[in-house]
This record gives sequence, C-alpha cells and structure tokens, in this order.
Amino acid sequence: MKKNSAVGSQPVTRLIWILLTIFFVIIVVHLVKRDFNHDEFEAVHTAWKIQQGEKIFVDFFQHHHPFYYYMLIPVLVIFGQTITAVFAMRLVSLVMLALMLFVTYRLSLTIFNDRQKALYSVLLLSGTVIFVNRAIEIRPDVPQTLLSLASLLMLFNYFEKKRRLNLVISAAFLAASFLFLQKAVFLIALIGLLLLICAYKKQISFTDVFIYGIALLVSVLPY
Repeated sequence: MKKNSAVGSQPVTRLIWILLTIFFVIIVVHLVKRDFNHDEFEAVHTAWKIQQGEKIFVDFFQHHHPFYYYMLIPVLVIFGQTITAVFAMRLVSLVMLALMLFVTYRLSLTIFNDRQKALYSVLLLSGTVIFVNRAIEIRPDVPQTLLSLASLLMLFNYFEKKRRLNLVISAAFLAASFLFLQKAVFLIALIGLLLLICAYKKQISFTDVFIYGIALLVSVLPY
C-alpha cells in the first residue's frame, strides 16, 4: 500500500518541480525587467555614502540598522558606481530568495516529516506575488527574513532533538536578523513567549529559556 502511494506521488512531485522551475524563470526575468523603486535607491545610496567614508547615524540619517549596507559595499567596490552594481545587488537578493525557499523546505520537512508537503510549502511561497516582489529588491528585509527563517529552523530542530547548540545557533541567527532590520523584534517577542509557554508546560526547562536569552543578548550587544 505504501509502495503504491509512493508511486502515485511521483507524477505530482515532478509537476511541482516543473512549476517551481517555471516560477524561478519568471522571477529572474522579473528581476531584470522590473523598475527600481525609491527604497532600493535609498539602500544603494546609503551603502555608497558609507563607502565614501561617512558614518551612518552620525553624518547622515538612516532609520534602518546598518548591517545590510555594509554587506552591499563589496558589490560597489567590485562594480563601481555603475548600473551593473545595482543589478548585482538584486542578484544578491535573488540568491537570498533561493536560500529562503530552501530553508522553508527544510523547516516544513522538520515540522511535517513529508517531502511532498515541504515542496508544497515552497511552491506556495514562490508563487506568492507580494513576497517575491519584495524578495528580489535591494532592501534589508531580504536578509532579515532569511535569517529569521534560519532561526526558526534551528529552533524547531532544538524542539525535536533537545540539543542546546541548536538553541544557541537559533538565537544567533535571530540576533543577526535584528541587526539587519529592527522588524525582527516582533519575532523575538513571539519566540520568547513561545519558549516561556513551553517552559511553563514543562516541555523545556527555564534554564534553556535563559540560555536563549543570554545567547541573543551576547550576539547583539557588541554592536
């Protein structure tokens, strides 16, 4: 019975991969053809000003955390002040989008323990227009979302295996997410609440909650 079920799912799995390939081609074309918006030029301009020696938050105003702009500087160094540099930055976002889809697959596989359901989650995410439109742009939301997903993946690995190393890595990813963009504070609050509820229900220890908090603070405070 299981064998027949597995055989029956093979055409569906192939169809999902075909659709994912089509979606990815459309995304790449959209990345090249789509107009740039003011948020993207703001990010590029901020990175350029830092490259010129200006200090963020001191010499000019910026309401986002700084990590993303430092990440863009090597692209400016390699390609210079050209439109090629701007497209290269979008390609960096495309790579992070691909990583987000991979992490989503791993996270779904951890939760559902079913490869086909994990592929469904990737298909659903890659076909969500509002997500894809933002994920291919030059904006700090892209690495922030990637690192938030990675943090959740390691957190669920901790719940499954009860390894504190996974807990610490989850906290470090979450801290890095916050250093890219302060929107991560909402996920920090939700994860903190989840850990406290789990500790209250004796599913995990309060010591582990404390370790998570310390790892998060130690990762953020130096900056």
